[in-house]
Formats: sequence, structure tokens, C-alpha cells
Amino acid sequence: MASNDPSLLIAQLKELKQWAERDFSRLAARRTEDWVKGNFRRQSYGALGAKWQSRKDDTRKGGAILIGKQSGLLRDAVRAVASGGQITVMNDRIYAQIHNEGGTITQTVTDRQRAFFWAKHYEAKAASQAVLAERWKRMALSK
Repeated sequence: MASNDPSLLIAQLKELKQWAERDFSRLAARRTEDWVKGNFRRQSYGALGAKWQSRKDDTRKGGAILIGKQSGLLRDAVRAVASGGQITVMNDRIYAQIHNEGGTITQTVTDRQRAFFWAKHYEAKAASQAVLAERWKRMALSK
């Protein structure tokens, strides 16, 4: 085949299209996933983005918002999937949506939890930690 053969050019274009659909999309999805997880580590929206707001009630000193000293399950559950020429970022943790969009969480306090809250209340009261004791008491008395 000559170098100016149209069939060679068509074959190269088909190969490039296959690469773009198969490999490039996967690479772009991986890069996107790394970028989102990096936002968790930096606690901001992108390298030059705004920092996340601080917690309103920061009782866990030294912990980062969303990840803190916890396991990082929310961050680790981020997935970017390439399909049909687009990348979809998702997270299957049940609390991911409430973190992202806000909202109200309703939980029924069990008898076992209530007993724990009362025990913590009396423990904090004995240690002369009035603010903490009051917080545990409110939790114990919640409906």
C-alpha cells in the first residue's frame, strides 16, 4: 500500500477511534477519580478551589471535615466510570448524598443507645464537664 492510500488512512482513523472510546475514556475516568479523591485530601474543590467550610460544631479536634480520623470510607467509595463517551462519578455510600446536598437525618434512639447516653452524661458530670454532660443528657432525652 502506498502512503497516500485512503484505505490506510481509514484504518488508522478507525484505530484512533477505538483507542479514544476504549483506552482514553478509561484513562480519563481514572484521572477524574483521582482528582475527586484528592479534593478529600486537600479539603477543597480542586487545586485552586475554595476550601470546604469548617464544621459548625467542631468537637473532634484535629479531624478533617468528611474524613476526620475516620476510615475514609466515603472518599474510598468514589468511583468514576467511563461509558458512551462520558464519565460518571458516583458514590454508593448511603450517606454520600446527604453530605453532598445537605438535608435532615432522622434516627430513632434505641433503649441501648439511651442507656449509653445516660452513662456518658453521668461520666461527664462526675468529671465536671458541664457542657459535655448537657449534650449527652439532650441525646438521652431525645425522642
